[in-house]
Amino acid sequence: MISPSNHVLVTRPAHQSQQLCECLLEAGFKPIAFPTIDIVPLSLDHNKKYILENISTFDFVLFISANAVHQVTAYKTLWPSDNTRYIAIGPSTAEAMVASLAITPDFISSKPFSSEQLMTQLPSQLADKRILIIKGEGGRDFLANELKNKGMIVKTLDTYRRSLPTNIAPHVKHADIAYITITSILALKNLTLLLQDDFSTMAKRCVFVLFSERIEQYAKQIGCTHTIVSNNANNDSLVQAIKQSTH
Repeated sequence: MISPSNHVLVTRPAHQSQQLCECLLEAGFKPIAFPTIDIVPLSLDHNKKYILENISTFDFVLFISANAVHQVTAYKTLWPSDNTRYIAIGPSTAEAMVASLAITPDFISSKPFSSEQLMTQLPSQLADKRILIIKGEGGRDFLANELKNKGMIVKTLDTYRRSLPTNIAPHVKHADIAYITITSILALKNLTLLLQDDFSTMAKRCVFVLFSERIEQYAKQIGCTHTIVSNNANNDSLVQAIKQSTH
């Protein structure tokens, strides 16, 4: 049975949750901030700094997340380069690029906002082109491998790592939560670790509001009964999806 309350669990990293919480409040919901991922910046050594200072040597720069954008804002005065085309993995990353770097992406992955979808939108002639992928530590190798298969010269640059938070709010386990927003598979995996045995109850009772069909597939695999995929991968779409589900 779905909970009739209007409490929404927001699992975004702490520095990204405020805007979503404000949007939920304006829409009449009661957000509960419960970050399931900590974003830890990685130090930039001489080689990494050199790459970021010479972005014009790349034909393409691909940002894998909004967090990747936020870690390189100190170099925004050197960008954009007339020789470089910019790629965003999805709408939230594109918004961060515009807001933090004053860069409008040349390519933005459309729904379902996946690496697979992005590959279908890139130019067909990519052989010998140089691309820099700015990303977090770990993650999928799909894009790098596919771009190499197309003959591209691929360079990756890790600017942050994702870790499991240690400061757990015990009241969350006992709150009457109706909706849980999930913006990545890792956020959902970490939620199961943080809630432990309580997760199975939430999985049956709560509505999971998700950024993509890929996340939904994983949610179904681990027993989430009620799922909704937002129309776009941004805060407004998450809130809209919740509002529509209440009618």
